[in-house]
Amino acid sequence: VDIPWAISHVQSIQGFSGFVNAGPGKLNLALSVDANQNNSTAELVNRKTLMADYGATFGGITVKPQMAMTMDNDSTAAPMTMGAGVSAKVAGFTLSGTYLMTSNTVENSGKYDGTHMRVGIKGSVGPGFLLAWYDIASVTPDGGDATDYTYLWLLYKYTIFSGDKGAIVVMPTIRMRTGEPGNTDYSRNKFELTFQLNFK
Repeated sequence: VDIPWAISHVQSIQGFSGFVNAGPGKLNLALSVDANQNNSTAELVNRKTLMADYGATFGGITVKPQMAMTMDNDSTAAPMTMGAGVSAKVAGFTLSGTYLMTSNTVENSGKYDGTHMRVGIKGSVGPGFLLAWYDIASVTPDGGDATDYTYLWLLYKYTIFSGDKGAIVVMPTIRMRTGEPGNTDYSRNKFELTFQLNFK
């Protein structure tokens, strides 16, 4: 079996976050310490990432510009990502889309440019709940060729039984991926059936 996302480690991220109500929306700010690199033999600063987004709703459409900026030592990769997301409720479904641009411009640290677009939908279909999204991404290393990626996640959640003591839920899931670093022809398809027991 496989997992639907990567787990790097089980350590918690240190930092702080907060928000400010500003105008028609809310400004979220967060600063995380991604790696504790201070030691007694070298003068290194800790790697940090500043994240910010601003979400506001206009006539039923929510718009959220967002950014993430990593700060690190000289000659160490420090990517910057910027973009925006939009979502709206249409005919009982929530439709969403996000477009992001990312780059690392630090010399001698693996410079690259990339883009990522995601479209998604969620809502009730028949007796269950549908969750789906589709990703299109591209990464171009400095002086190299672009690698394109796509990813489809399709999940249907259905409650087989619900009673006073709990519920039994089944979730068939399809995950389809194309592309890996240096190999656009790569593809992987996974079909899963998950049973979930909820106790009250």
